[in-house]
Amino acid sequence: MKILFHTHYYLPETGPATKRISGLAENLKEDGHQVEILTGFPNYPSGIKPDGYKKRFIWKKK
Repeated sequence: MKILFHTHYYLPETGPATKRISGLAENLKEDGHQVEILTGFPNYPSGIKPDGYKKRFIWKKK
């Protein structure tokens, strides 16, 4: 099954929601599902993107 998570809360952000969603995504992948995550660039709590994400419109991890 193909699964798409659309969320504000994903790694490298911090907090319990991030851990729950990333854990669920990993478990689904281990069960054989194709999982993709659609999220914004990290900026919590400062509101500023880290240097590695600046000057990018999209970033795809393979």
